[in-house]
Amino acid sequence: MANRMKNRAQSLSKEEAHDVAVAVFGRIAADDERLGRLLDLTGLRPDTIRAAAASPRFFEAVLEHVVGYEPLLIEIARELAMRPEAIVAAHARLAPAPLD
Repeated sequence: MANRMKNRAQSLSKEEAHDVAVAVFGRIAADDERLGRLLDLTGLRPDTIRAAAASPRFFEAVLEHVVGYEPLLIEIARELAMRPEAIVAAHARLAPAPLD
């Protein structure tokens, strides 16, 4: 299974993975409860989100948040008309390679 996910992640370009992450963040930002939870977990504030989004790790963190909570993953995937696996693959593509 790990190899299959690695292959899916590699089939996405970084740009495609980033596009998925932006769409996911859009769904989070459109919902006050979801956005509030993300802000609480990250320590960000509404006035710091724009600056944080300029960081290459921001969208990886957004996907980490979504992938880490399956009900949210399924909900957002449904809203975006994509399979949850596509979001997981985008996260895998944007996440730094694990150290061995």
